[in-house]
Amino acid sequence: MDILKKSRTIARSHFTKAKNVFQTKMETTPFQADEVKIAYEYLSEKAEKLFSLDESIYEKLIASDMSAEDIEVEETTTENYRLDWLRLKSKYDTHLLLTKSHVESSSLPRRYRIKAQICLYLYMV
Repeated sequence: MDILKKSRTIARSHFTKAKNVFQTKMETTPFQADEVKIAYEYLSEKAEKLFSLDESIYEKLIASDMSAEDIEVEETTTENYRLDWLRLKSKYDTHLLLTKSHVESSSLPRRYRIKAQICLYLYMV
């Protein structure tokens, strides 16, 4: 179990670093879509690895003689990482929708395209 917990600590550190890179890429002006996609994919891989370790640890905790209260403390921290992931995933998905909407609206008059760009920028900030 100690080996799994050490691995999870490292995975959490890697997830946090990947999260920070992703957030920085999302906020960079001018927006670099390729860089954001790469950062998102990397973050996705780190999240997947972290959550796999979390699941393994949880199964071992349930099988152990650890109290339910102590397991709940462990799970609260785990859930915080999952919530972070879901927030970032939602932000990325929303960005994709806005970008797609922006591209599709390129046949609109110029003033409306500028308004769409401003809305996209304000959302990203």
